[in-house]
Amino acid sequence: MASAKNDNIQVSVRVRPWIAREAAREHVCIVRMSGDSTEIVDERSSVITRRFTFDNSFWSFDPSDPHFVGQEQ
Repeated sequence: MASAKNDNIQVSVRVRPWIAREAAREHVCIVRMSGDSTEIVDERSSVITRRFTFDNSFWSFDPSDPHFVGQEQ
């Protein structure tokens, strides 16, 4: 039986930069982030196929992006 404790759990997600192997294979990033929303996008049609909401969404994919968040966050 579950305990009656009220534990708070926060879930965060981070999109990391490509590793060398992924960059060499010219993979396409299909993830978009806005606030606490993370979206998976169909690369052929740019249509959002899935949307998830997390407590925190960190964009660490491209350091030149104004929304970039480093590992310090």
